[in-house]
Amino acid sequence: MELLIESESTRSEAIKSIVLLDLAKKYKLKITKVNSKRTITQNRALHLFFKMIAIELNRLGMTFNYTGLKGLEMEMPYNELLVKQIIWRQIQLTLFEIESTTELDTMQINAILEVLSKFFGDRGVSIHFPSKIDLIAKELEKNGYY
Repeated sequence: MELLIESESTRSEAIKSIVLLDLAKKYKLKITKVNSKRTITQNRALHLFFKMIAIELNRLGMTFNYTGLKGLEMEMPYNELLVKQIIWRQIQLTLFEIESTTELDTMQINAILEVLSKFFGDRGVSIHFPSKIDLIAKELEKNGYY
C-alpha cells in the first residue's frame, strides 16, 4: 500500500491503516518526503531567468557558435531558448539525468542556479532568480504600463 499524505485527512487515513494492521504479520514501513514540482509562477520565473541570462551573455560579448551546417560555423546572439536548451538543459542532464525542466523539483533547480551563479560570479556578474516583483514588472511591461 502506498499513500500520499498531503492533508490532515490523508494523514489520518495513514494512521488508521497502520493501527488496523494485523500484528501477527510483519510489515515494512517506508516514509519518503516528496519534493514538490515547480508551480506555474516558478515556471514563468524560470523562463524570465533564461531571458535574463541571455541578456547578460550578450552584454558580456559572448555569442553562440552553431556548427550544424556541414561544419560551417554560424555566430548568433543568445536568446531565451538557446539558454534553456544549450546551457540550462546540459547542466540539468549532467547533474540529474533529467531531460525535461518540468520534472525538476525546487532543490534541483536551486542546484542548477548555484552552478550558473558561480559561473557569472567568477566573471563579476551578479545574477538572481526572478522574484514576484520581477514577474509583475514583466507583466506590466508586456501590457504597456512600464
